[in-house]
Amino acid sequence: MFSLTTLHLRFVCEATTPLRLEAENFRAGSNLRGALGQVMMRSYCTHPRQDPKGFLADATSHAGVVENPWGLCPVCWLLAANEKPGEERRGYALVPPLPQTHQEYLNAGDAFEFGVTLFGNAQKFLPYFILAVPEMGRMGIGPGRGRFDLKRVWALNPLTGESECLFGDAGNVVRMPTLGVNHESVRQIAGGRWQAAETGDWRLEIEFLTP
Repeated sequence: MFSLTTLHLRFVCEATTPLRLEAENFRAGSNLRGALGQVMMRSYCTHPRQDPKGFLADATSHAGVVENPWGLCPVCWLLAANEKPGEERRGYALVPPLPQTHQEYLNAGDAFEFGVTLFGNAQKFLPYFILAVPEMGRMGIGPGRGRFDLKRVWALNPLTGESECLFGDAGNVVRMPTLGVNHESVRQIAGGRWQAAETGDWRLEIEFLTP
């Protein structure tokens, strides 16, 4: 069994024009994902647009796993995952702003946040995300194309609560993250909680925040 690693990022942004995220009807995630995909395809994709299926056929092994992401277009590897609907293998997940934590309409100067989790080899493409988000802000998102600036990027460890600033405290310098989560760190946390559960001192609750 391979050890899956994850990198949890938090993008802190500030609206520069009136902006509607549509968090109240759970469309914030699709608005942000759509803008992210548009920026990456337009600015960083190196593969011909007319043959995405051919690219995936060349890039994918018989088991459906990309074998050599560094030798391929990183944008296609990250985004083109719809060859078999229902079996998507994207290397990232976007965590949208939630209704209970963000107001429906943002004015210039209001802050908002969203998350991105990178899985496995996708962590190597962290710079593409940090470059794409400011361009998303210039392009605009949501109804009326509200614009925003990227202020900070944080790496988080959801198991320990630790965080580190990767971008924003030192101009345009991007720091490499050190707070990735792997199998061993999950096992250690789970082991401690399992021992507590056996003594009756702990229970697990799962709350689904989006539909």
